[in-house]
Amino acid sequence: MHLKCQHISKAYHDGGDSIYVLQDINFELAAGQSMAIVGSSGSGKSTLMHILGGLASPTSGSVNIGEKNLADLNDDELARIRNQHIGFVYQFHHLLPEFTALENIAMPLLIRGVSRKDAMQEAQQWLDRIQLDNRGEHFPSQLSGGERQRIAIARAMITKPDLLLADEPTGNLDDATGQIIYELLLNLQRTHHTALVIVTHDMNLAKKLERQFVLHHGQLSLCP
Repeated sequence: MHLKCQHISKAYHDGGDSIYVLQDINFELAAGQSMAIVGSSGSGKSTLMHILGGLASPTSGSVNIGEKNLADLNDDELARIRNQHIGFVYQFHHLLPEFTALENIAMPLLIRGVSRKDAMQEAQQWLDRIQLDNRGEHFPSQLSGGERQRIAIARAMITKPDLLLADEPTGNLDDATGQIIYELLLNLQRTHHTALVIVTHDMNLAKKLERQFVLHHGQLSLCP
């Protein structure tokens, strides 16, 4: 599924002033392609990711996923797009603490209406893929930071999304664990032909992706 961003801007209003976080963002990403967005804290990276995922609306411009302009969709349609076509991985895993690792992975399928038996079987396969098959009955509080992030990736990928958005997925991990997470993301992206956008502050990790962009003063440009 093709991702196309045209003239995306985002402004916040402070009294009579408009403060632009994003200004005239333009790029396209085809199925199976990957890109990194780097930039300092406060540069608007997370705001852009929320707009790409339909979690926030731009002040102007458009985001198209396939033939659908996200601005034309109501809340139910946006929720359906996110569940069926988009996967999210955040710096903080956002796992549900009252559910096991296996149940957390299965959750998107359960929300979609898949039977519990089938959803749990599929989740077990993903536990095997991320090499945590012995941790399925553990709760998030019983897992390490790296393990929790791997569970979050499996949860994002279980629906085989067309687009995977990862916002600082290694930001709270040590370098060695961060490398493991990146390799896992890239391997899953290649295996499932998923378009991948990763926001990161680490240029060394960003270079593992096909294209690298920098977000600076609200403007997106190719890294030199």
